[in-house]
Order: sequence, then structure tokens, then C-alpha cells
Amino acid sequence: MKRIIVIGGGPGGYTAALKAAKLGAQVMLVEREEIGGLCTNWGCIPTKIYKNVAHIIELERLAPTFGLELTIKKLDFHHLQAFKDRIVDQLRRGIKVLLEKNGVNIVKGQARFLSENKIEIENGEERIEVEGDGFIVATGSVPKELNIPGGAMDGLWTSRELVEAEDLPQSIAIIGGGVVGIEFAFILAAFGLEVSVIELLPHILPGVDTEIVEYLENTLARKIGVNLYLGRRLESITYSDDKFHLYIGKSETISVDRVLVAIGREPADTTGLYALGAKFKGRHPVRDEFLKTSIPNIYAIGDFAGEPLLAHKASFEGEIAALNLVEGDKVTFKVEHIPKAIFSTPEVGSVGLNEDEARERGYDIKIGRFQFSALGRASANARREGFIKVIAEVKSEKLLGIHILGEGASEILAAATVAVAKGLTVKDFNDFVFSHPTLSEGLREAVLLVSGEPVVV
Repeated sequence: MKRIIVIGGGPGGYTAALKAAKLGAQVMLVEREEIGGLCTNWGCIPTKIYKNVAHIIELERLAPTFGLELTIKKLDFHHLQAFKDRIVDQLRRGIKVLLEKNGVNIVKGQARFLSENKIEIENGEERIEVEGDGFIVATGSVPKELNIPGGAMDGLWTSRELVEAEDLPQSIAIIGGGVVGIEFAFILAAFGLEVSVIELLPHILPGVDTEIVEYLENTLARKIGVNLYLGRRLESITYSDDKFHLYIGKSETISVDRVLVAIGREPADTTGLYALGAKFKGRHPVRDEFLKTSIPNIYAIGDFAGEPLLAHKASFEGEIAALNLVEGDKVTFKVEHIPKAIFSTPEVGSVGLNEDEARERGYDIKIGRFQFSALGRASANARREGFIKVIAEVKSEKLLGIHILGEGASEILAAATVAVAKGLTVKDFNDFVFSHPTLSEGLREAVLLVSGEPVVV
């Protein structure tokens, strides 16, 4: 029986541990903080709870459309935080039960490599040494530091401090216009905060389809009143008179109650893998197509292993790494088929190449666009904004990428992912029937529009 040690108990780590145990290995999972990692405890789950609250708040605006008088008196943030904590605890305990049920030995502590086959686990004053036949490193990532004057001062929030906050401020500046920053911009604006976003690049959400980015920028600035400072450099931060003062460029200053630093995350090499002699490229370990590092019995997955920093990518890698480690290298990993969802308002879902990426790779492409406003379900919901954009190669009509902006985009994305990952063509969609009236039937129409043969438009 192989002895497998998984280091890190986030989505990648606990999935790898479960997979390895089900394949017959003797598995130990080492976690220094909480099972579930960033996603369960301080990321994906808490923010989706907040997103649901923001959605409910938005219903107040839509209520008159349906002949309703709806008034939300206030947001009891203490009550919301208590609910969030209960849900997180429930999910965390569920993961532990599942691990224990499958025979995984959970050990709390900080793991460090002593050799290619041995680690030391430190928990307070206690230290133990454990040998293993194979290792999966899933230590996640940490927030990038803000390297400007005042960027390390006490009181600046990361997303973790925000979800652990006892009270909400009246105003907040979000440094960084990536996914985390923009999701919080939508959420906190709905909660009634005055929100400012400062982004060094000329646009938010780098790597996202240009049409979608333009729509969301317009929504943030004009519809919900977020102050966008795009293409602007934050020079420094000071604190006085109970306010943080942010100096933007050479001539502008804004003062806010709180600052959220959301400039990205970087790998956390807490195990000493680099010191052990594994090859690295920058801060990421070099891996082969089987997710194996340059040390043959050590695999790396999740945020620690590189972009994209997504929980479902980590989980999928965990399954692959466990299978390859227990049964020999069999399965390879293709990052281009990983779907990406952004829980903005409206939502964004994308998989495969965007328009710019497809052209840069030399594809001759054609595009199908279907507007949500043409969907009966979207009109019935009074949420008609958005579109589905399909990118296909001209000659073969193979689907290269699908990008969705609109209500339910993160759910429609599942079908889009299957289509792109399996290399389906426009013609294949002639054989599929989508339920009516749904939002997802817009996907079929968008695909058929690539060849100019939609059914209902």
C-alpha cells in the first residue's frame, strides 16, 4: 500500500487526499490552518453568501416592475456574519467527515520537507517526522504585498480581513481591478458603501473578453456609482484623522474608511520544496504534463502550481495528481479547458480562447452573438441585459471559446465548458435540444449564429 502525504487541505488538497484514499493508498493530509482552505473559509463560500445578499437587495429595485412594494430596511451585518460562519463551519465539518470516512489521517501543523521521502510536521512545540512514498503539495497562495510607501501599514484589509470584519465601513477603496476586486466592488456597492477601484492597467479584468469588460466598466461607473480610477498609479497611502488617504498619480487624493488590497496572489512555498532542489520558474514549481515536479515522487497542484488560481482547477488537478501518483502517470492536464466565472452583476462565464487570444494564435475566426434580451426567460425575469458570444474557427467551425455576460452565466458555463473541452462544432449543436423557457437555450442560438442559422432570431 502506497503511503501518500498531501500537504494543504484546500480544495485541491482534500480532493487529492480523497481520490488517493479511494484508490487504495494510505493517506495523510497535513493542514496548518483550517480544512477547506481559502475557498471554503475566507473566499468562494463567504463571497457567494454576500453575493446572494446583494442579489436580494437588487430585488428591491426590480420589485415595482412586478407590481410589488418592497422595502429593505437595513443590512444587519452582524447577523449576516453569524450566518456566514455557520455555513462555513457546516461545510468544513462535512469535508472532515468525508475525509475520515475514507480513512484519511488529518494532521494539523506546518509541514516541511527534510528529504524527498520525509517531512517534519510542527504544531506548536510538538514536532514529528513522517515518511511517505509520494507527496502532493497543495499549499495555495498568499496575497501579494503592496510595494508602495504605506503599503504595509496596519489596518489595510485583504479579502480575508474583509470577510472576518465585525462592521462595515461607510467608504472603501479597492486596490486592484481583477476578479476579487471587482466582485467586492459590486457586492459592497450593493451593501451601500461608497466604493472606489484603483487599477494600474487601462481596464479592469485583464484577460476577460473586451466587450464584457467594457460593459462591466460602464455598469460600475454609471449604473451603481463606483468610482473607477483606471490606468492610474497609486503612489502612497497615509493614515490620519480616522481616514486612509490614497495618493493617486501626482495630483489626486481620496480619503476612505478602509482599504482593500486585491492586487493578486502568489504561491506559498511553505514546505521548502525549492530548498529541497525542485526546479522553479519564478515562484511556481516546474511541472510536467502529469503535474509532477522535477522530483519524481512529488507533485504540485492548485494555486501553488500556477495560474489560473481557481478552486475547481485545484480540485481537478488534485484528482489527476492522485491518480498519477498512485497508479503511475496516466492522465495529463489541459489548462485551456478550465472555466472561469466572475460573480459580478451581471455574472460572467468564460471558457476557451477569447477573441483577442484566438486572433493572436493565428486562427481565422467567426463569431456568433446572442442577446439575452431575445430570451423569453430573461424578459420574464426583467433581467434582459447581457449576451453570449461564441468564437469558432472558420473552416472547421470548431468552438474555440464561449463567453457569457448575464444572469446565470456561471450556470450556463457548465454546458459551454463541455462543448469547448470536447472540441464540438457548430454542426454538433443541431443535434441538441435545450429546455424552454430557460436562459441556457441562448447558448444553442449563439452557437448556431456562428454559421448564420439561428432558429429564433
